[in-house]
Amino acid sequence: MRTAILLLCACFATAASAAPLSGWAVISPDGEIVRSSHAVGASNNGSGIYIIEFARAVQHCAFTAALGDEAGQTPAGYVTVAAAFQDPTGVYVTTFDAGGAMVNRGFHLNVRC
Repeated sequence: MRTAILLLCACFATAASAAPLSGWAVISPDGEIVRSSHAVGASNNGSGIYIIEFARAVQHCAFTAALGDEAGQTPAGYVTVAAAFQDPTGVYVTTFDAGGAMVNRGFHLNVRC
């Protein structure tokens, strides 16, 4: 039993040293980073379509997002978020108005690994 405990501790130490990057970003409606932690790029790729790039791979992380501008105002609508296809450092975000039409909206993105 003592050997098993030592091996378990060694596994946790290895996993912690190789932990992926967590971060967040506040993005303006035109796709600019307003403020962030570890976001290195953002683009608006069409009406309501954004790609946010982080400093390291985030494809196995959890993502949440909420509509809101840099001043904290929240427009009516909703936002979806997912890992970017074939881009391990990217997060794909789409924003919609209350009627379901894709429109540019500011948002707050959270990435937890």
